[in-house]
Amino acid sequence: MVATPADALKSIARCLALALALIAGPASAAEVRVMISAGFFQVYSAVAPEFERATGNKLVTTRGPSMGDSPEAIPARLARGETAAAAALIKFLASPHAAPALQKAGLAPPAGR
Repeated sequence: MVATPADALKSIARCLALALALIAGPASAAEVRVMISAGFFQVYSAVAPEFERATGNKLVTTRGPSMGDSPEAIPARLARGETAAAAALIKFLASPHAAPALQKAGLAPPAGR
């Protein structure tokens, strides 16, 4: 069976919703900081309201490019010490520059994992 783009988006949405739920944990209502690249915006905006209703947590979203050295780029934000509970970047695996910043911030596994 060949997956359609809609099926792929639904699968990504389920994975993102699960990841956000695991990050938020059972703690009382809190702000959950999330950094996302444009490639995840459609899926994220679809699951974010449901996540907030289900958990009582408020998502504080920062959008930026998944790679590059502009001040708005997620790797640059992490490198200068901005924090997030989760980062969703479409081009993460394709970028040799993104991995070290995400690993340093604890948002990606160490090299080789």
